[in-house]
Amino acid sequence: MVTSPKDPDSPDSRARDVIEIDDAVRIRALSHPARLAIIEHLEHGVTATATELAAVVGLSPSATSYHLRALAKGGLIREADGRGDGRERVWQGVADRFRYDSDKIHTEKERDEAYRLLGALIAWQDAQAQRYYASLPNMPPDWRDASTIFGAKVVVTSTELRELCEQVRELCQRSSPGVRRPPDGAETVSVVFRALPRFGDRNGHLPEGDMKE
Repeated sequence: MVTSPKDPDSPDSRARDVIEIDDAVRIRALSHPARLAIIEHLEHGVTATATELAAVVGLSPSATSYHLRALAKGGLIREADGRGDGRERVWQGVADRFRYDSDKIHTEKERDEAYRLLGALIAWQDAQAQRYYASLPNMPPDWRDASTIFGAKVVVTSTELRELCEQVRELCQRSSPGVRRPPDGAETVSVVFRALPRFGDRNGHLPEGDMKE
C-alpha cells in the first residue's frame, strides 16, 4: 500500500499512514486477493458499501460482506458514517499503507501464515497486471509508451539482493503519494517489483529488457 496523498505534516495524514501487520489475526485477514483489493480501494479516505465493493472485486455482495467482516475483525477497516437511509453499512480504511516484516517469523505456524499472505499478494498483483493488459487498447499513447514490463537476471549474494531491493524501494518512495505534490498530468501507477531467487539455475535464460504489448 502507499502513503496518503494528503499533506504529510497534517495530523490526519500521520494517523492514517502505516499499520504494522504484526499478528496472526491481521495476517489471516489480509490473506485473500479480494481483501487486498478492498484495502486498496478504501485508501485515502474512500468509503464504500459491500455492494459497491462487490463490483470492484468481482464477487457477490454477500461474499464481499464476509471479507469485509474479516478485515474489520483484524482492525484493517472500520465502519464509516452512514449515507441516506442507512440501509447498508459503509466502510472505510484505517490506513493508507501496511507494513509486514517477514524477518520477525520465528515459528512454523507463523511461516505458514506468511506463506498464505504471500500467495494472496502474488494473486492480487497478477490481477493488477491483467487489468493493465486489458486496458492497453484504450490507454493514451504516451502512457502506453511510458509503461513497461521488465525482466532481468542478476547474480548476487543474499546481502546484495537485500541492498538492491532497498534501493528500488527508496526510489519508488520518492514519488509516493504524500511525499510530494503531484505535478500536472500525474496519474497513479502500480509498480510491482519481484526479486525471486532461482537456486541451481545459474545457466538458465530469462527474457531481458523491456517488453511491451
